[in-house]
Amino acid sequence: MLKVPSGLTVSILESVPAAPRNTTEKPVALMIVSGVLTIPLPGLPVPIVLQNMMMMLAGGLLGKKFGTLAVSVFLLMVAVGFPVLSGGRGGIAVNAGSKM
Repeated sequence: MLKVPSGLTVSILESVPAAPRNTTEKPVALMIVSGVLTIPLPGLPVPIVLQNMMMMLAGGLLGKKFGTLAVSVFLLMVAVGFPVLSGGRGGIAVNAGSKM
């Protein structure tokens, strides 16, 4: 809860305008769901996922402002540690670790 000077208590989500919230929630949810659905390829360490397509689709459909916001929210969730990447991975160590 956020304490405002007038003495009213407001939640943090209520202080964010409704348009960016409603616009970015669905693409972020689609990015998460598309990462869970993976197609593993034998002999390759990287599975096929639709997350890349969903990120590009969010940027293309939502425009610069809201597309960037949606992808930034998703990347922030990954950095914090939510298991939203393929294989249920998450956290800053995923990007800092070895790729092969």
